[in-house]
Amino acid sequence: MKNVQKTTPGLRLRLSKLNFLVLSPGIASMAGRTEMQEGIDRKIALHHYARWTFTRALMPLLKKANDAPRTGGSVDDNDLDLKNSHTVTNAAKAANTYNDLMMKSFAEQNPGIGFTHMHLGGVRTEYLYPGVNSQLPMKSVLEVMAYPFATAPEGAGQFMLHSLLEGAKNGKFSRRNGKAGDIGLVKFFGNEKLWEHTVEMTEAA
Repeated sequence: MKNVQKTTPGLRLRLSKLNFLVLSPGIASMAGRTEMQEGIDRKIALHHYARWTFTRALMPLLKKANDAPRTGGSVDDNDLDLKNSHTVTNAAKAANTYNDLMMKSFAEQNPGIGFTHMHLGGVRTEYLYPGVNSQLPMKSVLEVMAYPFATAPEGAGQFMLHSLLEGAKNGKFSRRNGKAGDIGLVKFFGNEKLWEHTVEMTEAA
């Protein structure tokens, strides 16, 4: 989280506007709750809090670009940071739900700017093998096992670009599946209390 907070001021100074902001930090891990020095679980920090902080901090640049001429799972209100109910499944569902609400809330607060949350799934990158030495036979085994269920980076990039451009054109919140299809609000579990929780967690980090 501190790395995010160190990065965004420099971007605001260096850039006059920001047309697109693509956020994909994450990690595929079967480990239990792993607290960082800020007291935040590592997985949720990467999948949600870091993305939220980047978006909020860089919103002025997105607004400038918008003004310039152009050529999941349910939420437990009492345990939003999963200190008492952390499992690999719960963390994955929470991150998806939290990011849905994050994008929807930012879109409502900033009309005319498109926000897209894409449920891309696995991509054949190092993301799928955190902490596995590339020279170990185990990595080859994992690659073979994941291959049928993961998307090639080139294909993922095309789907993401399509979703990005469609979202910019619509200027509102949208949700996309791994093939860039619009999935609307199917299985959407929005919860306004989460916004206040995220503000509290990121500002305290």
